[in-house]
Amino acid sequence: MQVFYKNTRFIYASHHFICTSQIFVLPLPRFFHPLHKYYMKRSLLILLAIFLSVSTFANLKMPSATINGNLSDYTYLYVTPTGGITSSSGVYGNAYGVFGGSTKTIVPSDAISGYLMKHGFNVVTSVIPEKANKTLIVSYGYTGRRFIYHKSYASGIIIQMRDAATQELVASFEAEGCGADESDNIQLAINSALALFRYNAKPKVTIHIDNVYRRNVILSIRNLTPKTIQSITLKLTYYDEGRTVYEQTKVIISAIQSGYVLNGVRIKRDKPAQNSNYAVKAEIIDYN
Repeated sequence: MQVFYKNTRFIYASHHFICTSQIFVLPLPRFFHPLHKYYMKRSLLILLAIFLSVSTFANLKMPSATINGNLSDYTYLYVTPTGGITSSSGVYGNAYGVFGGSTKTIVPSDAISGYLMKHGFNVVTSVIPEKANKTLIVSYGYTGRRFIYHKSYASGIIIQMRDAATQELVASFEAEGCGADESDNIQLAINSALALFRYNAKPKVTIHIDNVYRRNVILSIRNLTPKTIQSITLKLTYYDEGRTVYEQTKVIISAIQSGYVLNGVRIKRDKPAQNSNYAVKAEIIDYN
């Protein structure tokens, strides 16, 4: 049986009671102590708050892409113009006007063009009829808001890319953004959507010229696709002092597994050069 001395003060520390007037400790299971129940409730509330905070970010939808064609077949991008979107934060007003806060404006077409230019894509100001089959028309759409937690909301956007010659839908990208205001939301959503475009538009097969001889060109080919490539069609262009001498098309039939490099590919020249100083440009036309 546990005995408590009269007029003795106790301090709760961990799962023991420590007497301040006499040197002894009375062990007591903390499950039965009211202070323990209080701390348990507080801990559960803290864990619940953390869970809700984390779930706020988890509710943001993942970007998605729908690819109907080969994006690497296109060289030019034309972005259709859009109007501006203005958002305000911290603004208050009275009978004499609006005071405080800040306003920001974003033009989605400019944001898309800037992102594409920054990452090396060829953005044109108009569609050239002779190059329409190599041009994608980029269109922007706003899909609306979606409240995710308390006062936070996400803005959804969709970016479509159509063949300028046929108007067929080549690719579509959707994403959401959640920032400080509507302008931030749209900018973040555009960045997320175009990041998917960058991944799908980059060449999946790369080529490197190792050596150039009078009669042969030695190449290395790397397969970055998630599948095994069975054949590759190359075009080699030979230059002499900046002038095109001739072009050569070559089909290489060799299985290259995903992530592997085919080294020492020897291409015999159709026309042996007088010397090996000719500049050579190698391009991949097609692969399957």
